[in-house]
Amino acid sequence: GLTLNYYIVCLGGRIHAMSVTVVIAGSGFAGVEAVKRLAEHCGSRLECIWVTRRPELIFLPSLPEVAGGRLQPDDVAWSVEAFAKEAGAELVKASVEAVEGKYLLLSDGDRVSYDYLILATGARPAFFNIPGAKEYTIPLYSVEDAVRIRDSVRSVSRVAIVGAGFVGVEVAGELKHAVPSLDITIIDMLDKPLRALGNERASILTERLLEKIGVKLFMNARVTRVEPGLVETTRGTLEAELVIWAAGLQANRPDIRVEGVSYTKGGYVSVDRHLRAAPGIYAVGDVSCLEVDGCMPLKMVREAIRQARLAAYNILAEIEGRTLLSYRPLISTCTPLAGVTVGPGRAILILGKRVAFYAPWVVEAYKDLQRRLYARLLTRGRL
Repeated sequence: GLTLNYYIVCLGGRIHAMSVTVVIAGSGFAGVEAVKRLAEHCGSRLECIWVTRRPELIFLPSLPEVAGGRLQPDDVAWSVEAFAKEAGAELVKASVEAVEGKYLLLSDGDRVSYDYLILATGARPAFFNIPGAKEYTIPLYSVEDAVRIRDSVRSVSRVAIVGAGFVGVEVAGELKHAVPSLDITIIDMLDKPLRALGNERASILTERLLEKIGVKLFMNARVTRVEPGLVETTRGTLEAELVIWAAGLQANRPDIRVEGVSYTKGGYVSVDRHLRAAPGIYAVGDVSCLEVDGCMPLKMVREAIRQARLAAYNILAEIEGRTLLSYRPLISTCTPLAGVTVGPGRAILILGKRVAFYAPWVVEAYKDLQRRLYARLLTRGRL
């Protein structure tokens, strides 16, 4: 069992009898999974505090379907308040401004002490300092973004999507299904869609599906500037009344100051094989960065969940004096595993670097099942 040292602290006027204090920062997939894994200990052997500016989980893989109108906002976003209560975690609605010593400084002026911290603050769109990109495009990384796109496509005729990765390809398929008359062009600096995965067949199959539904590809073109109605690239200028930005991510809140933590390009938190960023601090999900035997874990839901599970296990192991486990990515740059949809009834399953095939029902059914499971977990508040 755990060796507990009880003491009293005051947090925002509330008195807590605390044992070992674990703070989870962030309410994305990694944050939810960390709370879920610690729940049986929260309120008894652990004091669990869950800090998040916006206490809800957004099912990011289904945002393209909201943009296309096949799903509603309530279908992909759920409050985590009932879930936190059931798990025995205290929910603090604020963002982390800094981590100094064993304290988190919050945006509401409060200060929270911790023994162990799990950073699960996620990622956000990266605009790479391209002039006009942030001002004149709509990213697709929130429900509000998806609704803005949905409400805009009915009144435009030309759409440009910057980025031919998962998000760019999927939103192109959804918008073309919603408004078949739309003139949609995907712009990317690489030569084929999904090229970053390194699976040639997946790129070819995706290219075929996009061409079949009438989505144009403008490849080998780096965007240099965005202006109202125009996208300038190294290959020329394209006209577009709506520009959707799907060109990459950077760590969310890279301005958070965390003592003793190292950062990589893009503001990601460097972690060791146990997912520790510093003594007592773990970083999981999209905010973390780790290379294992030359392979980088992909920024995908399944890896965020696996990392959160391991961090929770290792925290308990540290407390109990057991050996920590090392993390090995399942879905990585060396072994991609993913499904990509190109509108309803069109999807590709990608298995590693060589295998890819059409599998619409498998991909769509799996994604829908996961979405429904999270909806049930969070809306019912039952573990």
